[in-house]
Amino acid sequence: MSEIANKRALLEKAHALVQTNQPTLEHLSAVADALAQVASDLIGDQCTVHLRVRRGAVEAAIERERATA
Repeated sequence: MSEIANKRALLEKAHALVQTNQPTLEHLSAVADALAQVASDLIGDQCTVHLRVRRGAVEAAIERERATA
């Protein structure tokens, strides 16, 4: 995709995260992936975005996901 399309994708993913009442790990992952692509476009090399989260918070989020699935 073009740089403009990648920026638009980032905007759309971030907007979906902000608009939802119950954000999921998928929402965060989508934003992180889109941000990595925009960073890659700007830097000119492949980038990866890492989210740092406390283990307990991740485990609680996984349990919430399982409960709603």
